[in-house]
Amino acid sequence: MRMFLYRFKERFKHLLPVWLKIKILELLGLHITRNRREGNAWLGEAAVLGSALSGAICSVLYRPYLQRYPTLPISAFAMLASVVFLAAFAAGEGFFSATPQFTTGGWLAVAFIGVSSGVGYYLWLWALNHTTPTKVTVFLALSPITATFLGALFLGETVTVASLAGLVCVALGLWLAHWQGYAATRAASESG
Repeated sequence: MRMFLYRFKERFKHLLPVWLKIKILELLGLHITRNRREGNAWLGEAAVLGSALSGAICSVLYRPYLQRYPTLPISAFAMLASVVFLAAFAAGEGFFSATPQFTTGGWLAVAFIGVSSGVGYYLWLWALNHTTPTKVTVFLALSPITATFLGALFLGETVTVASLAGLVCVALGLWLAHWQGYAATRAASESG
């Protein structure tokens, strides 16, 4: 076990400074934007952190398979596996006991979510096939920025000063994550 942990640490130690910068700024952003009146808000934050950890692990583990096999079949099999996994939870909530009674708009929303999720997932795996997991996963931090913009535009949600401060932290985390790579590329181009 110690050997495994040592190899893991040695293999990924170059990712730690970037990951820590991003996570510290994301947590700061979450702390700033969190609604203080919600007593159980930490449960949602813990779920988001678990989701981020799961996504990061999957992104790293996908890479070898994406280099050997085409992206589309891997996307399809991964989505199928997730449907089977989620079906077990849906069954526990009684989903299969009766036909869902959605309106036409509800079915269209389900279809849109399914198609957009499939396209997004395929693009995610395509990106993982063409660059490193570190560079791809850092862009997950764009989700709050996009959600804030779309929520204000389509749902009339209020963008508070605290939300904007949190978004600045997220943007700063993205900049920090890519700044070192940008500086190295610029220095190499100036010397060459």
